[in-house]
This record gives sequence, structure tokens and C-alpha cells, in this order.
Amino acid sequence: MTKFFDAFISYGRVDSKEFAIKLQANLNKNGFQVWFDFNDIPPAVDFQNQIDDGIEKAHNFLFIISPHSVNSRYCRKEIELAIKFNKRIIPLLHVDEISRETWQQRNPNGTDEEWESYKAAGKHTSKQNMHPTIRKLNWLPFQESQNNFDQSLEKLIDLLNAHGDYVKQHTKFLDNALAWEKNQKQTSYLLVGEEKQKATSWLKIRFKDEQAPCLPSDLHCEYITESIKNGNNLMTQVMLSYADEDRATMEKIRTSLRREGITVWTDTTDIQTGEDFTNSIKQGIEGADNLVYLLSPNSINSSYCQQELDLAVSFNKRIIPLLVQNTEDLELPSALRDLQYIDLTDNVTAGDYQLDESQLLQILYEDAAYYNEHKTLLTKALKWEQQNKNPSILLRGYNLRSAKTWLEVAQKRTQNSPTSLQSEFINASLQQPPLDSLDVFISYSRADSDLARKLNDALQQQGKTTWFDQESIASGSNFQEEINRGIKVSDNFLFIISPRSVNSPYCKDEVGYAASLNKRFVTLLYQEVETSKLHPELGKVQWIDFNSNEKDFNANFKKLLRTLNTDRKYIRSHSKWLQRALEWEKKQRNDDSLLRGSIFSEAQKWLIAAENNQKKPTPTNLQKEYIYQSKKAKSRSLLFKLLFGCTAVFTLATISLSTYTIWEKLNDDNDWVNSLTFSSDGSMMASASDNNKVRIWKSDSTGTPNFEELRPSNSDPQEMPIFEGNTVAFSPNNNTIASGSDDNKVRLFDPEGNEIKTLEGHEDRVNSVAFSPDSKLIASASDDKTVRLWNLEGELLHTLKAHEKFVIKVTFHPDDKWIASADNDGTVIIWDTEGKLIKEYKRKKEPLFIKFLNYIKK
Repeated sequence: MTKFFDAFISYGRVDSKEFAIKLQANLNKNGFQVWFDFNDIPPAVDFQNQIDDGIEKAHNFLFIISPHSVNSRYCRKEIELAIKFNKRIIPLLHVDEISRETWQQRNPNGTDEEWESYKAAGKHTSKQNMHPTIRKLNWLPFQESQNNFDQSLEKLIDLLNAHGDYVKQHTKFLDNALAWEKNQKQTSYLLVGEEKQKATSWLKIRFKDEQAPCLPSDLHCEYITESIKNGNNLMTQVMLSYADEDRATMEKIRTSLRREGITVWTDTTDIQTGEDFTNSIKQGIEGADNLVYLLSPNSINSSYCQQELDLAVSFNKRIIPLLVQNTEDLELPSALRDLQYIDLTDNVTAGDYQLDESQLLQILYEDAAYYNEHKTLLTKALKWEQQNKNPSILLRGYNLRSAKTWLEVAQKRTQNSPTSLQSEFINASLQQPPLDSLDVFISYSRADSDLARKLNDALQQQGKTTWFDQESIASGSNFQEEINRGIKVSDNFLFIISPRSVNSPYCKDEVGYAASLNKRFVTLLYQEVETSKLHPELGKVQWIDFNSNEKDFNANFKKLLRTLNTDRKYIRSHSKWLQRALEWEKKQRNDDSLLRGSIFSEAQKWLIAAENNQKKPTPTNLQKEYIYQSKKAKSRSLLFKLLFGCTAVFTLATISLSTYTIWEKLNDDNDWVNSLTFSSDGSMMASASDNNKVRIWKSDSTGTPNFEELRPSNSDPQEMPIFEGNTVAFSPNNNTIASGSDDNKVRLFDPEGNEIKTLEGHEDRVNSVAFSPDSKLIASASDDKTVRLWNLEGELLHTLKAHEKFVIKVTFHPDDKWIASADNDGTVIIWDTEGKLIKEYKRKKEPLFIKFLNYIKK
């Protein structure tokens, strides 16, 4: 762990060694850690490197003023380094000047001429050759003959404690920035997560009513803004367009913007060796909120600057011109002619430049959120277009909702409106069918952002839908909530293993949450780690080594794809039933959220296969409970339907043994028959199963209950079933068969199984159908909590609304006057055929079938 110091003591040994020793001892007594060369330079090491490291890691730079220190080239080097790093410098006046006697004691053989020469060079005094920075600062007096040491020490301690947290952060971020710089500015050394957020906030601290204890150095500003840029998928707030002759001005502006925490793209910092120059410039403009154009004769005559300007115009970017040289006699590019520019040519003092800088910042901050969204949607739209409109790149969820709102507002703007590609991309996203799940959640340390981005792009190119935080979390959203939602809806949890990710508390939380949901883990080894430090869940999985094949990305990526494609159908179902189960739990396990019909059958088959074949990942306990409770609800519903539906008249009849036997015979674990009925003459039977299949049966020539399945003459012998439905009924005259289906429709068929008409109007699954005794009316009951009354021509006559739960059964009274309906909460309602509610029976303590028996008796 890095050791930091509260102070570094710089002094001249000849004048102040004993004082420096005394000062360090007293500061130590007061709890301060002090770097002092007399104690902190070990033998046989590079002296200067040790001193430089001490200054870097010290929060404060104490300079003891004396003639010797002021005139020492070593002390001057220390001062220059402290100034370079913008350290808080605290000068302590110890010796103002030395007398002839003191000089003579140190130089016993010294002559008058040498003394005069010594004085002429200013070496006897602290004032003549003092560094200008030290000269400008207030000194703390520590002169032994004039000042009280304890009183001066107390003032020094107060000063060291003042804004201590700010100064310590200055040192910490400097240490990180220097490590980044020493390691060729590799992204793995950039700040991530909470540390990046702290650094961003620290950089923006301003001391309005007092002087800042110290200022961020240029290195601080570059390091922190590059960390921000890295976390934003290399997108920036500003791209600087300039001619090479104006580079010095560009660098000044870049430094000013970075100091304000603004991310900047320039060709000198953002084009890597070996990259295509033109393509890099294009990406820089695509990924910037604004193009700041340095206007001068040089840029006007530069073909590169013109190309950049044209590209920014084509993307509807905001262009901000800065006049850096007079261009009165030149024709401006058409894109700039109507734009107001900021004039830097009239700057005389530093204050003049600061005013222009403030004007630039004001423009950049105006509508900043709009331009950030413009940029983000543009980059995604371009990626979508470049990949032949790959649907895996389309927007979903809250990102899509946000983009839709942005587009509605943006289309009303007169400047920097959406491009046609952005509009097309958002509209295509709105038209896509909803996805139950995504293929991959990418978990990684921001130190490994480069690989994560590359993986995300490659997966999307292969048609995989991904959850990647740099593309999936909008600013201002609840970060942890979005992370958890992303894990829930993703089939695979992809973890990039590296020292930073293994030790990241954020990654650890993601792993723990994915494990609690029994997600399939896919691990990718990026950098070697100690296996003992791996999360237990990660240690269970064989990782894909991305260092193999001589680190060839494509070869290793193929291994990853093979893993993701293994048992894909099972994994997708795991996500599907998990989301349904979590939603059920979120709604306090309400029966309305349980699985029904063919959906339940599908889930049950999945669970049986998972347990019989010991599939991985295993179903969660919540998934098992959800499917089990759905089965229980189904059993309750079947009993209710049997009690209500084994007769076509409005009197209670005993369920015949032959009917029950056939019903039992037709059921198996995977395809429950939940509706079975005979025609009034006994010649036909119809069955409807919970996988939404209806079959029609006819008795053989003997007339006994020996039924054979009927198929229309034009049907495929291998095709099952004859038609769709989860409930079925015969008309009393046996001329028509009606089915209710999971697709919200009622269908009418003739006795040969040929479809006659489709009745549409319900907004949810149809659970029950019934004919009036005269065969002229049809009633249907639905999960949309309504009963609907139709004629044989398919005309909707009445919609009966009073139920608060799913309506699961409907039947007619024998005299055609009344209709009874029941819901899954046990409520029975009697209606007339004009749709008027006659009587409502709420379930109280007695079971529903007892209530219904009592009603029949009445």
C-alpha cells in the first residue's frame, strides 16, 4: 500500500539542519508523518529519485528559507518539482541572512575579497536569489532569535490541517496519475467506479471566498478527464478542430477545458499508433457533443479542417468557432458564416482570456444533456447501420423510452436537430418485438474497459443481445437497480477475470446477485490472478483463457461463442421462467400472476427436463415454487370447471363415470385435458387441452363410447390438433362447435372440424364458451375479467363487466333467459341475456361448490 506523508521538508543543511530535525520531531509528536532526507533516504539508492518520490507523496511542501536553501541548486530542483505538481508550498523563514562572522566560521581561510564576492552573488541573504514562487507566498516566521517556536509551530499545524482532505486527495490522485504516465498511459491505470466519481467531484471544487490551498496540475486534469472518457466508451464533450500552425493555442484551450472536468478529443492524444487517421477523426467527431473549431487563415485553408467541419455538419453537431487569428480578408466556410464566434484575438491579459474561456464554458453547459443524448444515439445508430441494421443493437427498455422522448423534443428544434439515421434507428427500435431476455450480461472492471468494449461489439456483430453498462445505463438512473435488472433478464453472466475485477466490490456484488438467481456463469481469463481470491461461484467454472492462441482475439472469441451457444434453448427458458417467478414474488405471489394454459405446460416440461437431466444451471427454489403453485391453481381450476361444466344445462348433474374415465385417459404429465364435452346426441366428443389444442372425436358405428379422432378431409394427417383452443362446447342442436383460445379469440366450427368464423374482442385468454339452449347465442368468459355475448354471425351483442378476477366459467339457464359466470376468486354472477347483472354471490367461508349447490337448490 502506498505510504503518503503529511509534509516534505526542503532545507539548506549548512543553515538549517538542526532546525529541520527539531521541526520534524515536533510535527511527529503532533501526529504528522514527515519526509525528511536525514531519515528517509536509505543507503546505496539513487538520492534524487528518493527525493522526487518524497515530494510526489507528500501532501505539503515545507521550504525552510535560509541563504543556503535559497541559493542551493538542489533545493531549487525540489521547489521546481513541487511547483510542477502544484503542491501546497508553505515557506518557513528560518534565517534571513548570515553575518561575516558566521561565514568566516564556515570558511576559516576566507578572505575579504571572497566575502565581498559572496555578498555580490547574494549568497549571504535569503532575499536576493529567492525563487519567484516562494517570494509571492506568505512566510511563517521561525527565526530563532525573533520568534517563539511553539507559537509558530501552532500556526503551522493549523495551516497543515486547513483543507486537509482536499490536499490529501490532491496527493492521492497525483500518485495515480504519475503511475499512469510512467506506464505509457495504459487504460488499466485509469480511475474507475467510485474513485473516478470522487476524482471528478474533487476536480470541480472551487474556493470562492478564499485562496485554494493548491490547484490541480495539468497532469491531474488530463488523468481525471481521461478516466471519465474511458468510462464513457471513449466519447467526449468536445472535439478540437484546428490547423497544425495553431497547435499551441489548441493545447492552451484543451488544458483550460480539462481543468473544468470537460473531456476533449484531439488528434495528438486520441489517435493510437497504427490506427487509420481518417477513420479515427471520423470516430472522434461522431463521439463528441460539440466541435470547437479554431478559426484562422490556417484552418480555412486546411483540407483536413474542412473535412472535419463537413462531417460535423452532416451529423448535425453543434459547432462553436473560436477566432484565434484575424480572417477578415478570407472567405469563411459556409458552415461558419451564420455562427457567432468567440474572439480570442483581442486578448491582452490573462483576464481577457479567462472571460473568453467563461463564454466558451457557458455555451458548452447550455443544453449539455441534449447534445450528450444526440451523440449517444448517433454513435449507436451508426453502429447499427454499419452492421447492416443488426437488430441486436436496437434500443430496448428504459433506453428506448428515453430515446423516444428525446426524439419527440428534438424534432421541434431548429438547430442541431436529429439526423434522419437517428430517427430511423429509434423508430426501428420502437417497432421491434419485445424480448423476454438478453443473451449476455458483461461484468468487468473498468480497468478492463478496452476488452469489454471489444467483446460487446463482437457479440453484437454475431447477433447476440448484450447488457453492457456503458451502453445500458443512462445518466441519472439508479445504477444498482439497472445492474440487477440487467442480470435478471440476461441468459448468461460473462465475467472478465483480472486482478482488478476479482478485487472489485462492485463486481463481487454482481457475481453474488447472479449466483442467487442461478445464472449460467461464463468466465473469461484476461489477466492472471490468484485462484484463492476468486469468488467461490467463479471458481466452480472452467474459464476461457483469452491469453491462449498467442492472445489472438478471434480464435479465443470463437471459444466464447461456442460456450454461449451450448444448450441455448434451456438457458433462455431458465431466464424466462425466472423473470415470471420474480414478477410473481414482487406482486405478493398473487394468483393472477401464475402460469396458465399452454404457458404452464411449457414451464412444467422445462422443469421436468431440468430435473431429470440434471441441467446446469439448476432451477432456483423460487422457479420450482412458482411452477408448483401454478400447477395447484390449475388443479383448482379443473375441479371448478368439472363442477360447473360437465352439463350443458343450468341444473347440477353428476359427472358420469365414462366421461371422467375418458378425461383421465386423455391426460398425461405434459398435456392436461381441461375441457371435455359430449354432443347432446352422444355421437361426438370434443376435448381441449391446456396446450391450446382442441380435438373432435366421433363414436364408431356401434354407438358405444368408443371414439375415434375426426380430421377434416383436407388436413395433414401428421398435423395436430384440428384447431386451437383451451375450452370447447357443442351447440345443443349439434350443428356448431365453439372453442376459446389463448390468443383471445373464439372460433366456430362445423361437426367436420372446418372453421366457420372467428370472434374477436376479448383482450386476454378465453377460458370458457357456452351455447344457449336454442343454439342461437354464444357466451365466452376471459382473463380480461369480462363475459361477452355473441350471435352465430359473430356479432358482439353485449360485454358483461362486474368480475374483479379472471372469469373461468360461463353457462346458460335452460329457458335462455339467464347466464351464470364464475371467476377464480369464487364469485358467481347471474345475468340476463341483455347483459344486466341480476345477482352476485361472493365467496365467504364455505367452499365455492357448496355455495353453488345452495344456489341451485334455490
